Parts: sequence; C-alpha cells; structure tokens
Amino acid sequence: VLFSDASRIDLAALRREYVVPLRLLAIGLPLTIVAGALAGVAVLGELERARAILAAAPDVEYPTSSQVAISLTADGILTALDGAPDRALSALLQASSVMGESGEAIPLPEVPAVLAAHVALNAGELGIAADVLQSAIDAVQGGPAFRSRLRLTQALVALRADRPARARALLEAVESSQRPLGLRDEVLAHAVRIGLARRTDDLATLVRAWESARQT
Repeated sequence: VLFSDASRIDLAALRREYVVPLRLLAIGLPLTIVAGALAGVAVLGELERARAILAAAPDVEYPTSSQVAISLTADGILTALDGAPDRALSALLQASSVMGESGEAIPLPEVPAVLAAHVALNAGELGIAADVLQSAIDAVQGGPAFRSRLRLTQALVALRADRPARARALLEAVESSQRPLGLRDEVLAHAVRIGLARRTDDLATLVRAWESARQT
C-alpha cells in the first residue's frame, strides 16, 4: 500500500504539507508495527513477551491522538487476555473514542472499535457493541478500508441480538459495495452467511455457505 501510494503522490503537495505524512511514517508506522507484534504474541499466549514489547515501544513526548489510541488498544488487548473483561472493555472503548475523534487513518491490523465490540459481545453487552461500531462508522475509523469490517461486525452483533433482517441488510450493503473484501473480511462475511442460514433453518443455503467458507 505504501509503495502504491508513493508512486502516485503529488510531490509539490507533499512539500507544502509534509507534517502529517512525516508523523505517520516516523511515528505512526513504528507504533503500528509494535501493536501488530504485540497482538500476535499476546494471542499466541506469550503475555510476558507481549508486555516486554509494549514496554520497549518508543516514548513520545507529545503523542498524537492516534498514538494514545494505539497505546490504549494494546493495554485493552493484554487486559482482556489477563481475564479482566470489564477493564479491557473500558480501555478499548476509550481507544475507539480517541481514534474516532482524531480523524486520522493510520495502518493498523485492527481498529479499536472491532476489538471493543468483540469484548462487549463476550460480556453480553450487545448494546455497547452496537454503539461503538456505529460511532466508528460515523467517524470513518481506520479510513475506508475498515468500513466493510465494521459493517460485518455490526451484522454479527445483529445476529446475536436476534435481528436477522438487520444482519442481512448489513451483509448486502457490504456485498453491493465496489470495494473488494480482504481475506479477514471474507471470513467475517462467511460467518454472517452461515449464521443467517442457521437462523432460518435453510439447510441448502447452509451447506453452500460452509462449502464457500472452506474454499476461502
């Protein structure tokens, strides 16, 4: 993505407005790499190593809103894996709010709103999950690249809330968009299709959905 964008960049405009790109490349990108490494190590169960990675992250004297959001997200992930969902949800909701208010779209493995929604779902807080996702969509959290994932996660929440019509409408909105889905979003879309087929006891559609999911 970086090389593709660089090949189309307007050099004159870059010289005039270089501050934001400089922040993203010099500060945002390293912190994103740290956050991605932290998430991967934490999910594999190496919590102490994940904490060490977080402790080794570069200190920033005047962090931007997105940097604060990334730090809160990392803390929320570790807290959730420590078995403290309430504190984890609080940190992730705050991260999502700060990220939305920042208006910045930086490269991230996942946006805070999706993580917060999953923690809320596991805690049975369907209303909180729905609210944080809608707020993230309204704020264009993560940029256009995350719009489909946010909507598909909304569809999962709708299924849990026994609102299959809402889930189907969200899925159809994603399917009708011109933006191709990434692999993770394809998996989410398959999960929604399978969930809808199970809800309606549509065996033929369920079999097709499973077959399509296995091929992804």
